[in-house]
Amino acid sequence: MRLETGNTPARPVAVHHFSMMLLCTGVLLASLLLGVNARGQAYLPPFGAHPMPEICPFKRATGWPCAGCGLTRSTISITHGDWRRAWHFHRVGFLVYLFILGQLLYNGFAWQRARRGAEVARGRWTEYSAFALLALLLANWAWTLTALARG
Repeated sequence: MRLETGNTPARPVAVHHFSMMLLCTGVLLASLLLGVNARGQAYLPPFGAHPMPEICPFKRATGWPCAGCGLTRSTISITHGDWRRAWHFHRVGFLVYLFILGQLLYNGFAWQRARRGAEVARGRWTEYSAFALLALLLANWAWTLTALARG
C-alpha cells in the first residue's frame, strides 16, 4: 500500500480524487436521468420519441458490437431496477456498476482526506479490479462475437 504524500502536493491529489468522484457521479446521474425504450434504445425521457443516436464507431464501421456496446443501457437499467434487461444488454454491466460505485466511495473518502492534508492510503485494488474488469469485458466480447458468428 502506498501513501500519496511526501513529494506529492496535497492539492493535485485532492483535485484528482475530486475529478474522479465527479466523473462517477456524472455517470450515475446520467443513468438516473436517461431511460431505455421498448426497442432497447437509450433516450432522455422528455424526448422519448427521439432516441439517442448509435455512437459506437466500431459498430458503425463493422456492424458488430464492441466490448462496451450495451454498457450504457445496462447501467441505465440497473439504476432503474430492471435487472433482467441490464443482463440482456451487457453481462458485465453489474460489475461495471459496482466498480463505479466503489470508485465513487473510495475517491470521495480520499478527496476528503487529501483536502484536509491527511495521508491518503492507496492500495492496488483499483488497478487490479480495473484490469480484471477489462479482461471480463474482452472475454464477454469474444463470447458475444462467437455467438453472433454462429448465427
